[in-house]
Amino acid sequence: MKVLIDTNVILDVLLARQPHFEFSLKCAKICGEQIIGCLTATQTKDIFYILEKNKTPVEKAKHMIKELSEEFVVLDVLAVDVQSALISDISDYEDALIAHCAARSGMDYIITRNAKDFDTSPIRAISPKDFLEMSRH
Repeated sequence: MKVLIDTNVILDVLLARQPHFEFSLKCAKICGEQIIGCLTATQTKDIFYILEKNKTPVEKAKHMIKELSEEFVVLDVLAVDVQSALISDISDYEDALIAHCAARSGMDYIITRNAKDFDTSPIRAISPKDFLEMSRH
């Protein structure tokens, strides 16, 4: 199974954001063990930016991105993903870009805390908690 982990889930782990940390961390941990976890290349830029905004020193932020790129498959974002996102019914461009990259890359799910934002996504979005419950069966 291949899943794309949304930016908010990764940031929950990196910034230990409560009350989401526990489920997000468990999702991150099973990626690489039983499941192929993926991020888009554009997400690494967004994550780095948010880490900096949260006063993470640059060298530490770079190290975190390096670790992410070793633990998760980083998917290229192509021009076709950009074009698909621009005409998508998903109103948030970043979410649309993630959804269309996930679809082109053959993901089974997008794991996010904002599944409602992906209602019209070509790939089903599921919360970390629901994904963990589903993957136990």
